[in-house]
Amino acid sequence: MARFATRVVLVGVLFLIFCTVAEAQRAEAGFYGEYLGFSPAALGGPGIKGLLAINLHIALEGEFAYEFNRTFNETTLDPSGATSVIKSRMHATNLLAGVAFSKPSPKIRPFVTMKMGLLTINPSSLPAPLVSTNTILNDIRASHRNFAIFPAAGVEAYSGRWGFRLDIGDELYFLHGAKSNVRITFGPNYIF
Repeated sequence: MARFATRVVLVGVLFLIFCTVAEAQRAEAGFYGEYLGFSPAALGGPGIKGLLAINLHIALEGEFAYEFNRTFNETTLDPSGATSVIKSRMHATNLLAGVAFSKPSPKIRPFVTMKMGLLTINPSSLPAPLVSTNTILNDIRASHRNFAIFPAAGVEAYSGRWGFRLDIGDELYFLHGAKSNVRITFGPNYIF
């Protein structure tokens, strides 16, 4: 029964999306490169993002981003108090949705946006008796899926249906308080 209800809700949401797109003044899709700076700095790095926007009078945007695996050295403690350095890995994914406000123009559009959703950070697990000396990584391992907001500003430049988008913002995720992370996104857009 729950599976049936989930499918009915999904079909209803897709129907609403298609109705909204039919009424939209324009829709955009883009595929971007991005940089997300994590604290500690060794965890920041490049990633990719896909975005779909539907413009009624304001743009409704949804995006999914994947931050590539990063390898870094991590200092650990064993139960006896001895330290050792091991190689660890981490990647992150974002699923965000929100609104964007822009100045209507056929060529160059500055915009501001506010999105919210989930930031999932996946560090590699440590062997059982070891604990990281990095408290941020210990917290992330305990709760790796966190609420996030992304206020940003940027510019889109178009020539016909193709364009380029650049946005810079602060992706805040909440884990024992707000954690601030600079995020820069850039790449091509297509209007359909």
